[in-house]
Amino acid sequence: MESLGVARGKSQMMGNFGRVLRLALRHRWTFIASVACAVAVGVLWGGNIGTVYPFVKIAFENKSLQQWIDGEIDLSLQTIREQTAAIDKLRGESTTAAPERQAELSGEITRAEARLAAEEQALDRYRWLKPYIEDYLPADPFTTLALFVGILLVSTVVKDSFLVANTILVARLAEAGTFSLRKLFYRRTLQMDLASFHNDGTSDLLSRFTFDMEMVSSGMNALFGKVIREPIKAIACLVGAAFICWRLLLLSLVIAPLAALVIHWLGKALKRANRRAMEEMAQLYSTLEETFRGIKVVKAFAMERYERRRFHRNSKHYFRKAMKIARYDSLVRPMAEVMGIVTICLALLAGAYLVLNGETHLLGIRMSARPLSLASLLVFYGLLAGTADPIRKLSEVFTRLQRAAAASDRIYAMLDRESQVRDPLKSRPLARHCRDLVFDNVDFAYQTGDRVLRGINLTIRAGETVALVGPNGCGKTTLANL
Repeated sequence: MESLGVARGKSQMMGNFGRVLRLALRHRWTFIASVACAVAVGVLWGGNIGTVYPFVKIAFENKSLQQWIDGEIDLSLQTIREQTAAIDKLRGESTTAAPERQAELSGEITRAEARLAAEEQALDRYRWLKPYIEDYLPADPFTTLALFVGILLVSTVVKDSFLVANTILVARLAEAGTFSLRKLFYRRTLQMDLASFHNDGTSDLLSRFTFDMEMVSSGMNALFGKVIREPIKAIACLVGAAFICWRLLLLSLVIAPLAALVIHWLGKALKRANRRAMEEMAQLYSTLEETFRGIKVVKAFAMERYERRRFHRNSKHYFRKAMKIARYDSLVRPMAEVMGIVTICLALLAGAYLVLNGETHLLGIRMSARPLSLASLLVFYGLLAGTADPIRKLSEVFTRLQRAAAASDRIYAMLDRESQVRDPLKSRPLARHCRDLVFDNVDFAYQTGDRVLRGINLTIRAGETVALVGPNGCGKTTLANL
């Protein structure tokens, strides 16, 4: 049955972990509240980085925002006049130019018209923004800067308040899901036949009830917490960067598909390694249980050295599996960091070329409608850097998710089993027993062909108390269970 659970996990990505998540998502209002807090954290995270723009404009140029908006309006009007004159000139040349020159002039006219349209849109935005700046913001540069510092401080406090609420709600959601799974697993285990306990052993059950459950809880905490919250933070930064220059953002993210393929491969390898490590942990539980339960026999026969060797061997197997997980896990964060650095480097080179040369095209490809300003480019870099922290945190929880997926497979491999002993469809209640118990040449086996008891003949009269005495392994417990 466990192999079936593993196969199902391979055919459906984290299928059994998804079943655990459905248990947690029954608490829908807790989930909705946690997502709302995560969205608030993400939006405020990107908004705080966006305050770099007014800081740069005020600190570097010693201007109030009223002076800045007036200067932008004047610059847009001047650019519109220049572009209009350039378009008229190009159209005049086009009427008398040779056919091969007309095609070149047509392309120049198209680019000039696009630049003119972009400037007109920018002018409309500046004119719409101007009354709000004049009415609500101070005219003094230092006072304006102090105001934005205060806004940044307040928004950070609010963001952290939402972060605290999100952390508490996520913990409640994860623990509630684990609580439901633990109850379901316990109820299902009690319904299994005795042969299941004989074959699997209590140590394996304890491993799944404790170690595996803890891995599932940790995975849910990571999924409902960082895996939801951190991408929202990254998305808020990417949306802000796209608003400044979406083409430059796409150029910066060209390596993202390659990174996704590598992460997918690492995920599959980590899940396999974690599943094997959990199997070795179950063996450790088994060794401990057998040793401590039979400690009198161990000491009576001076078997301490043998038990130490057995425990050392099982621990060594787990150690090797844990180191394999560590090797895979060690690749995740460096890969995410390299991807981030490559992204920043591409943005630095392309953005610096556009700003320093006042260009809107890169290698003949249009990157922006208007030339980027230094302040806009700095905010763009800040927003890209703002995605680094969420990506780093996501790389840290990657292994926890794979452990949770592997643990879910192990838990549901047992939970999905059917008992070999079932009640009939039309069962009848039995009256209180008041007759003799008679074993007449009874044989018993947990599995076919492997008899535990042979030729048992025993009569116990109603109400009689009988003691079963014999050495270890002679079948006393099996006979008592019968």
